[in-house]
Amino acid sequence: MSSVYSFQPGVIYDENDKFVSLFIDLVKKESTEEHLMYGDKFLTKNKFVWESQTETTIGNSKYNRLMKYEKAKIFVRKFQQEDTISLPYVYLGEGKLTDPRPSTNKKKSVLFDIILDTDLTDSLFEQFNIETNETSNTEEGQE
Repeated sequence: MSSVYSFQPGVIYDENDKFVSLFIDLVKKESTEEHLMYGDKFLTKNKFVWESQTETTIGNSKYNRLMKYEKAKIFVRKFQQEDTISLPYVYLGEGKLTDPRPSTNKKKSVLFDIILDTDLTDSLFEQFNIETNETSNTEEGQE
């Protein structure tokens, strides 16, 4: 199901095929500015919360353009780099952008729930479910 793709984080629009591609880094560098620390995370194996780029706010032209698309192709990587090597994105499949709402980000970017067409495998969910991994690591360290 998954394949790798190397690119920069962001949004790419495909006007002909009516889809948008989202390139998402889950864990940001510690040096990243606070307003760029997006709230991207998996809630379940088929539901992902994605925070738009900061220049996209409800009602502006970037938001309106994004809302024209029925489907999003989702590419995710946990980290941008490891030991100075850029990591590839993993293609997770397509999903539908739902439930747009303002984020708590000071730039008022937009949060979306993305409902994936196909559930993540157990291994991908474990790899990309950052909160679960951090909780597990903390619990393991206390034993």
